[in-house]
Amino acid sequence: MVFRNFHLLLSTLLLCLLLQSCRSPWSIRPEGLRNLQLSSQMPGAEDQRFQGYQVSDTVLREEGYEWQTLIIHHAQGNVWVEADFFKGEVINRLRIETPEFHVKKKIRVGNVWKELQPMAAGWNLTYLPTHQRIDAYSSEFPGIHFLFPTKEAPNPSEALSINSIPQDAEIVAIVVM
Repeated sequence: MVFRNFHLLLSTLLLCLLLQSCRSPWSIRPEGLRNLQLSSQMPGAEDQRFQGYQVSDTVLREEGYEWQTLIIHHAQGNVWVEADFFKGEVINRLRIETPEFHVKKKIRVGNVWKELQPMAAGWNLTYLPTHQRIDAYSSEFPGIHFLFPTKEAPNPSEALSINSIPQDAEIVAIVVM
């Protein structure tokens, strides 16, 4: 009996380890990326490399706030690792601008709105005037926002709708926050 319980426990443990190791290092999840999790320690840029990629360190300023940002330079775009506003010690937001990463193995930078739209119901849309982007998010993708470019500001007297984003508009960034 003890041997059977031990065997079951060992089998369960091995299955859990196997499933954990199968998680793609390129997956975007609500908690962040595999090695860059929200609320974890902000990586440093001392050696100008992060996991083999070149990095640069900068400070972003917007609407009276400023915060430290580490930019990880990938072959097809950048990953912006943004610190919290106050102490700058933990990761507050990730902005992925490279198609190397994906959400649910299907959605990545470069996909178009007509591919993303049917994957969730109840899209919430917000215009970001500083960046001339429309932020699309849904409860089906908690903590994940998809940014689309806009050529002109939407009419402020009209509410944004799913038709506010052209069907062929490409995702320019995926933000985790």
